[in-house]
Amino acid sequence: MQGYLYDPHLLNDLRFKVIEGDQEILPGIEVIHLPGHTPGVQAVSVNTVKGKAVISGMCCIGANFNPPKPEREPQMRYYWKVIPPGIFINLYDAYASTLRLKGIADILIPQHDPSLFNVKEIPST
Repeated sequence: MQGYLYDPHLLNDLRFKVIEGDQEILPGIEVIHLPGHTPGVQAVSVNTVKGKAVISGMCCIGANFNPPKPEREPQMRYYWKVIPPGIFINLYDAYASTLRLKGIADILIPQHDPSLFNVKEIPST
């Protein structure tokens, strides 16, 4: 679909294995299938001493996982628990994947969040 955007020479000599679903790559390192943004999006989870750190994999920012509660209508009992990425193949899958990711991560790293631009380590101290 967007293959024309990438230089095919980047794949020369690359060894890879196609997998489906979630899979542990090495002890404590796992890829997590999160369809919706695109069919094959995967997050990367790493067990750390501070908990499970997860790089989102999908195009998102922190507000996708912690949307603001409605201030104009505080009596509302229903609000979005997450906001799926703005670009998606399937909205329902994107919402479910965003919600799942929020639930499994102790340290969530939304890879497009501007707050990550100037940090030297994650989580920043």
